[in-house]
Amino acid sequence: MSIILCFFLFLLLPVLFSLIFVKNIKASKQNLPPSPPQLPIIGNLHQLRGLFHRCLHHLFKKHGPLILLRLGVLRMVVISSSEAAEEVLKTHDLECCTRPVTMASTVFSRNGNDIGFGEYGEAWRELRKLAVREFFSVTKVRSFRYVREEECDLMVKQLRESALKQSPVGLSKTLFCLTASIVFRSALGQSFLENKHIDKEGIEELMLEAHSNMSFNLTDMFPTAGLGWFMDFVSGKRKRLHDVFTEVDTFLNHIIDDHQSKNFTQDRPDFIDYLLEMIPKQEQNESFKLTIDHLKGIIQGIYLAGVDTSSITMIWTMAELVRNPRVMKKVQDEIHSCIGIKHKERITEEDLDKLQYLKLVVQESLRLHPPVPLLLPRKTMSQIKIQGYDIPPKTILVVNAWSIGRDPKHWKDPEEFVPERFITCPVDYKGHGFEMLPFGSGRRMCPGMASGIATVELGLLNLLYYFDWGLPEEGKDMDMEEAGVLTVVKKVPLELLPILQHKTKTMSTVLYIFAFLLLPALFTLILVKRTKNSTQNLPPSPPQLPIIGNLHQLQGLFHRCLHDLSKKHGPVLLLHLGSLKIVVISSSEAAEEALKTHDLECCTRPKTHATSTFSRNGRDIGFAPYGEVWRQLRKLSVLNFFSAKKVRSFRYIREEENDLLVKKLKELAQKKSPVDLSQELYCLAGSIIFRSAFAQRFYENKHVDKEKIKEFMFELQKVGSISSSDLFPGGLGWFMDFVSGRHRRLHKLFGEVDTFLNHIIDDHLKNPEEKTNQDRPDIVDSLLNTMHKEEQDESFKLTIDHLKGIIQNIYLAGVDTSAITMIWAMAELVRNPRVMKKAQEEIRTYIRVKQNERIDEEDVDKLQYLKLVIKETLRLHPAAPLLLPRETMSQIKIQGYNIPLKTFLVVNTWSIGRDPKHWEDPEEFIPERFIDSPVDYKGQSFEMLPFGSGRRMCPGMASAIATIELGVLNLLYYFDWRLPEEGKYMDMEEDGNITVVKKFQTSKINLPPGPQKLPIIGNLHNLDGLLHICLQKLSKTYGPVMKLQFGFVPIVIISSNKAAEEVLKTHDLDCCSRPETIATKKISYNFKDIGFAPYGEEWRALRKLAVIELFSLKNLNSFRYIREEENDLLVKKLSEASQKQSPVNLKKALFTLVASIICRLAFGQNLHESEFIDEDGMEELASRSEKLQAKFAFSNFFPGGWIIDRITGQSKSLEGLFSELDAFFNQVLDDHLKPGRSVLESPDVVDVMIDMMNKQGGEGSFKLTTDHIKGIISDIFLAGVNTSATTILWAMTELMRNPSVMKKVQDEVRTVLGESRQRITEEDLNQLNYFKLVIKETFRLHPTAPLLLPRETMSPIKVQGYDIPKKTQIMINVYAIARDPKLWANPDEFKPERFSDISVDYRGLNFELLPFGSGRRICPGMTMGIAMVELGLLNLLYFFDWVMPEGTTVKDIDMEEEGAVIISKKAPLELVPICPR
Repeated sequence: MSIILCFFLFLLLPVLFSLIFVKNIKASKQNLPPSPPQLPIIGNLHQLRGLFHRCLHHLFKKHGPLILLRLGVLRMVVISSSEAAEEVLKTHDLECCTRPVTMASTVFSRNGNDIGFGEYGEAWRELRKLAVREFFSVTKVRSFRYVREEECDLMVKQLRESALKQSPVGLSKTLFCLTASIVFRSALGQSFLENKHIDKEGIEELMLEAHSNMSFNLTDMFPTAGLGWFMDFVSGKRKRLHDVFTEVDTFLNHIIDDHQSKNFTQDRPDFIDYLLEMIPKQEQNESFKLTIDHLKGIIQGIYLAGVDTSSITMIWTMAELVRNPRVMKKVQDEIHSCIGIKHKERITEEDLDKLQYLKLVVQESLRLHPPVPLLLPRKTMSQIKIQGYDIPPKTILVVNAWSIGRDPKHWKDPEEFVPERFITCPVDYKGHGFEMLPFGSGRRMCPGMASGIATVELGLLNLLYYFDWGLPEEGKDMDMEEAGVLTVVKKVPLELLPILQHKTKTMSTVLYIFAFLLLPALFTLILVKRTKNSTQNLPPSPPQLPIIGNLHQLQGLFHRCLHDLSKKHGPVLLLHLGSLKIVVISSSEAAEEALKTHDLECCTRPKTHATSTFSRNGRDIGFAPYGEVWRQLRKLSVLNFFSAKKVRSFRYIREEENDLLVKKLKELAQKKSPVDLSQELYCLAGSIIFRSAFAQRFYENKHVDKEKIKEFMFELQKVGSISSSDLFPGGLGWFMDFVSGRHRRLHKLFGEVDTFLNHIIDDHLKNPEEKTNQDRPDIVDSLLNTMHKEEQDESFKLTIDHLKGIIQNIYLAGVDTSAITMIWAMAELVRNPRVMKKAQEEIRTYIRVKQNERIDEEDVDKLQYLKLVIKETLRLHPAAPLLLPRETMSQIKIQGYNIPLKTFLVVNTWSIGRDPKHWEDPEEFIPERFIDSPVDYKGQSFEMLPFGSGRRMCPGMASAIATIELGVLNLLYYFDWRLPEEGKYMDMEEDGNITVVKKFQTSKINLPPGPQKLPIIGNLHNLDGLLHICLQKLSKTYGPVMKLQFGFVPIVIISSNKAAEEVLKTHDLDCCSRPETIATKKISYNFKDIGFAPYGEEWRALRKLAVIELFSLKNLNSFRYIREEENDLLVKKLSEASQKQSPVNLKKALFTLVASIICRLAFGQNLHESEFIDEDGMEELASRSEKLQAKFAFSNFFPGGWIIDRITGQSKSLEGLFSELDAFFNQVLDDHLKPGRSVLESPDVVDVMIDMMNKQGGEGSFKLTTDHIKGIISDIFLAGVNTSATTILWAMTELMRNPSVMKKVQDEVRTVLGESRQRITEEDLNQLNYFKLVIKETFRLHPTAPLLLPRETMSPIKVQGYDIPKKTQIMINVYAIARDPKLWANPDEFKPERFSDISVDYRGLNFELLPFGSGRRICPGMTMGIAMVELGLLNLLYFFDWVMPEGTTVKDIDMEEEGAVIISKKAPLELVPICPR
């Protein structure tokens, strides 16, 4: 740190020695702290090297916790122990609570007119009081809570986008912007991002510069004779200090001016508004006058200190968490456990109160990494004693909080990040415990502590709640080096990868299900084929699977996958992809045989579904089969566009378009803005192609989306590759492409391209005077002229389709390949600065300075090293790593192997260009390798083949090379290049199919996570056992919002109360429809019911009818006598069994009870006396209906699945069941329509609906029909009977298994109702509190419909941050929610008491308990069902005690479940009723 001007020693030497001698005599009389050896004049300055706090820490280890240093004339005592710090900051707080006056503090505090650096006194006390009251008080900090929450939301949104793109994030910058945004809005009333007075990119550097200039200067250390001033002046320190101050002051002036003129949008009146109003209102006789300088001082302190310190703390915390995955996992587990899942609800500061471990993490971070490691220096106002040492007046005191926080006397393993150390430790950061002092203590303690902690905790909570975090490069260690002066930040900016979910990508399309259908035929075919192949010398092949061949071995990028296979199996490799035979060539020798020796025999193209579409059945150059048409087309295109003469004629276009690019880049360079070079180079290539091929300007063409040209090319490649239709002919592949949507995407893209080509041709067919922006006649004009002039008897007829094919090839291939090569070249140059420097030196040496002259193509001829750079790029990164496939027209031999007729040939130029046999260090970018090498890219040398070779060589090579060389030359001549973030590495990941580009991310929807799918069947293989339990287990792995695919149907499973609330409340209307299934359609009479009908006008009318006329409270009460009478009959039957002490099948008895009630109130039939209702037959019909609905139907999940349903008999079973149900409902209706039938005083449900049907008039869109009546009574019969009976049965089962609960509930029932009742009525239920808790607990543990009826989204929605597309089925797993240990203690135990102190109910308002659902689709018969359950269970408990049959115990009760929609107890419950009286 020492900056010593030695020549001053000679000038002042005599005086100095005299002073030192006098001073030593004086000092010997005082007991001063120990001091390291000093040098004349400079004192201990020579010992301060490196980071100041670490340097002082090392001195403390040698000389003790109290050290006296002399820095020039300054006396400084350094405090490095908690005991000494306590004496300074507590015992002697008043005597040393002023600040030393330094050059920097005087400037920045405007002569002490601020809180941070102002000297202690009346003015400082008033200022601090004002700041605390109006900004730093707890009330004020809380009032800005909404600002912190909103800004954290914005940060999370930005990070989500990076996570979706799997892009690393500069977290240092992100957190700096977060804190800046919060401070700006809270203190300055303005949005940080919208503030026009500050450079958002440079603000971090400004603050760093400001803090570095606030330290002690030579002016402070050497005031004598202006020596220090002169040194600071010479070194430029004074100038830098004043420049930074001026920049800060200008900014503050703008802020104040904005508040005075009110020319910005403001949340509410802020701190500055208050101070500005206060200044003119001050009384003349007031002792303290607030001025504009005071105002600036305060807001400068808030701005400079508030932003930096909070962001630094979050950065260090995240760095430590990534370094300590155990701590990361523990804190995230606590967060997710305590908060659960949120989406629409943001993370709020209330959530922080639950997170004790997170608070420990923040504490530990502040201990290890206090943002201000040396507290702002104090100055003694009188002599004091510390640790027995005399500290004279005017001594500077520096407390090393960093050193104290790492003192091994107080902290075990002080260098380790162990938040648990604070669990039993009373030490806090609030200034009371002196073992850690990140905010200081005493009068000079940081007033913004509460605000800082609130920002830090909420920021970290959002980062840890929404994302997992990892380093961008696995295996790389976190760099923890520090930097800074006043505040100490992480030297290397923190860059991390935010992770929302893990996604895998695979090329394999494996159809396992079809293997079983075709197994016998397959083995026969394989046996025959092997016999045949054994007679031929075919190339080696990896092991194959039936049907799919080698498809399962193709994972990842195709060229890399083939490269890996060739290493194992050789350079000539035979693959079977479905029915296709493909030979892969991966050596120069084999490529020479294919492309030169046998060029003619294999110069045709294979026909695929995509190439047939895009080439218009072979009417182009690229994909057309070899023959007369292709030869004529190639000849035409070469003459009119690709010849050397034509390429030279377009030189002016390439030069002009490069000029435009350079101009644009210069503007961005002046702004220091990063540029998306991929996008710019795509547009450059597009502009050149447009003008040279179509005579139109790319940017003026209204038929092309310039912003999405990259994505368009990328999508075109995906659908242009080999598809299932090519791999599996005979309709199977076509069906797969149809179902997967590939056909639709292919034809949609082809339609876009064709529309564009039609526009181009139409523009050229206009009258010459109507044409605009046309340079000269182009290839389109030439071909149109040729087409119009040809004779009728010529053998080859040029058509519009031929014209489209040619210009489509030029457009799609020309733009993509040229842009890709330039992108890779620039990427490699930035990665290899040596090569970049050498290429630029050559360019700038030969071309020299051009002012108004442009770079022209003549300049390229001089640049040999640039040409080597292009060559090396084409070797390492051929734009088409697999040449377009060829097809053999006859049998040939390659490398001694027989290649049969009609075999695909794929040449892997990527692999050949990296063959270590030909290239030394093949993965390295070394242009010099070509200096003495005759190898070129023009198709004569087979060691590199970026453009292919032979008859099918790319005809556009000369044009592409001209574009690439001139483009790269302009980029390297006019600009130097670097990555936007220093220290960040270039990501060289590839992406693509036909051409391979440097990977970029397209926007994707954020689907919920889920298990890996299999082709065709999706996740059906993951379903084992009862569906609700299986889904509960899967949700524990994949989360509470989980996506599954059942065949071709997407299904989202909801397994948390928060997610359920979003679906059933927030998005109730968006997802209140029902999916169609074959069974529900049948039994609901084509959706003429309430339960299964899709949402719409008809459903709303039906539900309204049901709620008002059928299930209203009035109707419920009118049927009360039926429920009581049927319960009386049950009690009578059970009493008879009790007398005989014979076991009762309670399952059957309860079904009869509920069925009897339903039949009377709904159908007007007495189950025991009806002529056409058989009690046993009704139970069997209900059971079969339930099982058939649950049975797997292929029709529901697979297009064309009805064929398999027919074969398996599913369709027949459904028809049979429906016939029986329909017959039963017809009998019910016929009975009600009998002439002379009397309607009871309380008409049943069918009576009510028939009456409404008869009375409806001609008006109104909805008409009630017989099918509607049948649909509703079908719902009542199938849903009403089983659910209520099952609930009572589960309640009795749990009570038998929990005798203490049984005793408690029976004691309540018999105490409240008395011992001698002959009959129970529904009025008795109102008095039974514990009894109702038993019902609630039964609903929780055993919801009869554990997955509710599925819903279907009618529009895209978001749940917990995940995108749920339209037409997605949603299943709410209420079983899993009700057993969620985050919501329920001991969730698997039957404890009715758990509801004593909580207000959770089952009526759809509390999403922790949803047995009847919620929202528009809540069960309309809930009230009727509860009435039956409560009265039924009450009768069982009041009139009888219950015991197990002889020879069995409670442990013998089988709790196994069965069912799908409705889950019931599988085994009957047999109990013996005992009359207690």
